[in-house]
Amino acid sequence: MQIAVANQLPESMYPTLTYKQYVTPLKYNEALVNKSTPAVELLMGPGHNMMHPPVMESKNFDHLVKSHPDIANDYILFGVAHPVVFKKALEQGKVLPFSNHNGNFEVDLFAIPIGTAFGATALVQAFQR
Repeated sequence: MQIAVANQLPESMYPTLTYKQYVTPLKYNEALVNKSTPAVELLMGPGHNMMHPPVMESKNFDHLVKSHPDIANDYILFGVAHPVVFKKALEQGKVLPFSNHNGNFEVDLFAIPIGTAFGATALVQAFQR
């Protein structure tokens, strides 16, 4: 479609689009969220868990859980920016220093083991009664 529009073709020459998939809004299990959220403080100390306005994140996660509505789910966005870079972005009025699927995306290698530990800790917390 974009090629047709960019080349100023008449609408009669536009391709026919058939949408076979869609993404539905997710409603996370509040009890599970409340169990996994403290994992941030267990690893990073207090004050490192940021709650930000709802955003569209993993489009694939929806497809993983939508056919299992009886199973509790929680999607966790773990940052990959160095704390200094993140603080600078906040000072500039940004919500995040960069976002995925963009040319300016960066991964601070320090974040990989911390993210892994966080994910494992959140999972263990989720299984606690």
